[in-house]
Amino acid sequence: METLSTSIRAVVAEFCDLNVKWLVKNVKVGIASGVINDVGSPSEAAKTIFSSLEGGMMVVPVYGAIDHLRNVTKHLRYLYYRG
Repeated sequence: METLSTSIRAVVAEFCDLNVKWLVKNVKVGIASGVINDVGSPSEAAKTIFSSLEGGMMVVPVYGAIDHLRNVTKHLRYLYYRG
């Protein structure tokens, strides 16, 4: 993170926090409705989902392979989705 200015780091952190907060809310709803596996902390699940998707999106242009992101989403579904 040393390569980012303090102001940019703050904006990126706010973006991440807003997305994780949204995911926490939806993970809780999913667990309560039986759609998402209860794998422990909704906060940790949300952070895992967010980080996996962000990492997957970052790697796609490097390798030019959308299949990488598809595999990430497939495995997230396998881990969390009860359907």
